[in-house]
Amino acid sequence: YQTIEGPEGDPAALVWILHHGYTGALPRAALVKGLRQRAGNVQVGDADLLEEQFPEPRFNAWSIGEIHMVDRRIIPNGRRDHFEQNTHYDNICNSIAPLARDIARRCRHSSMLRKWMRDFDIHRDAALEKARSVGTGAMSATNRQAHAKSAAKSLTGMWKIANSEKLPGEVTTGLKSRAKLTEAKVRRLLGETEKLPDPFEAVKPEVRTAYERILS
Repeated sequence: YQTIEGPEGDPAALVWILHHGYTGALPRAALVKGLRQRAGNVQVGDADLLEEQFPEPRFNAWSIGEIHMVDRRIIPNGRRDHFEQNTHYDNICNSIAPLARDIARRCRHSSMLRKWMRDFDIHRDAALEKARSVGTGAMSATNRQAHAKSAAKSLTGMWKIANSEKLPGEVTTGLKSRAKLTEAKVRRLLGETEKLPDPFEAVKPEVRTAYERILS
């Protein structure tokens, strides 16, 4: 909540903004989407009226908030789909622009955070999948090495995200804990492989090669 002052220092508008998870555009059916403007507590225009104030118009659909005009010199037009264009309304728009930029920054950060979390999970699943495949013991030595190397690469990707300075501290703490547990599980799976008996020990060499190729 904040007050927008007019040219003389008097309150020109009252603003409230609800900050939330910013996980995407809100549905129109929710009836709260977008920064909305009111005069006499009656909405002026629609939810898209302030899109141009955002660096990327789409972020208006991610936001929730209202600007209540209290300066009587800010007047809705005859259709109440916009305001009369004058210096007093221009002052409101100039004050809304920084608020819109802040919302856009929050939207981008939320989007980036979700992408990093998805990438982390992709690396984790890949590392475990490769380690489990090696654990079957039915691969050739060359393929076991390749899968083990791929698992190690995925672990490196996990740690790179977990150690990122761009993520909040509480997020990196949780990711580091998950990365540590995953690394321990991967190393255990790869270590157990060395102790497995050769499943093709009694198979003829030419048949063994065929089996290994098919299973790999």
